[in-house]
Amino acid sequence: MLKKNNAPPKPLSVKRLFIWILLFLVVTILALIIIERKKEIDELRTLPVPGRLVTINGNQKVHINCTGEGKQTVILESGMGGTSLDWVRVQPELAKKTKVCSYDRPGYGWSDEAKSERNASVSADDLYAILQASDARPPYVIVGGSYGGLISRLFTQRHIKQVDALIQIDPSHESDLKLPNDSPEQLSKTDFSTSTYLALDVISSYLGIIRANSMNSYSKDDFRTKEQLAMLSSPKNFRTMLREYNSLTKSTTLVRDNASSFNSLKVDYLLTSNRYIRKADFCHISIKCTVKSSGNEDHLIPQNNPSLIYSVVTEALQSN
Repeated sequence: MLKKNNAPPKPLSVKRLFIWILLFLVVTILALIIIERKKEIDELRTLPVPGRLVTINGNQKVHINCTGEGKQTVILESGMGGTSLDWVRVQPELAKKTKVCSYDRPGYGWSDEAKSERNASVSADDLYAILQASDARPPYVIVGGSYGGLISRLFTQRHIKQVDALIQIDPSHESDLKLPNDSPEQLSKTDFSTSTYLALDVISSYLGIIRANSMNSYSKDDFRTKEQLAMLSSPKNFRTMLREYNSLTKSTTLVRDNASSFNSLKVDYLLTSNRYIRKADFCHISIKCTVKSSGNEDHLIPQNNPSLIYSVVTEALQSN
């Protein structure tokens, strides 16, 4: 007759407990990534495209939104992490004057992600290809905001005969590459910390954390709809922003080392008040250059002070 085993069960070892916890975390993370990816695909499929998709570089779909009619075409170039939606408070009014085009650089918004390096030189070439593939015809008035200032400078330099005016909205600039009070050690530390912060944003976007935070903090005063904001919280956008940031020094160096005079091309700078005090650093590229102050330190001029941009662009249109 078999004896009944009344021995108490063995307690779960620390090692086995750790394995089970690790397995649970892995499964949870994979589930969150799959859910986020499905949401990203569904949004791109169902969210209406404001403009149209054109093909560049063989098979890459890029979104461009052109409105209005006129002899000149205003091109709106967004900053790092920005999309065509950054200009929704600027474009409608300008479109009453002439043709205006905003677009999503590869990797942002409704545009396919690019495999090529994301520096300003590549983006300037992409912009030319996008304009060639669309109905946006010269002469152009190029408006570059923030990081888009570097792209618009390189584009103008390469296609100056097709450009009537260049407008820089608190742009990234070669004088920002190394300020007098910044030691190489401090610059390296700043670059590393920002890059790390953006990398954490990429990870958070994969897990749906960015999307959840965006939805929880959404305000009806936002210039984007709730659905658009959710779409912009996708990993694709944050991967592209990290790639652009990691190429920022190269982009700025390319602009600095290839800087050439635009002769008598109309160039206007609209700077925040804290940068306006350095206005002497900016107006060396054209004999027809002006620098204006936005009157405050708010860098998000297209979103929060669109009338200033309307005024500067309208003046440029009337001068040609």
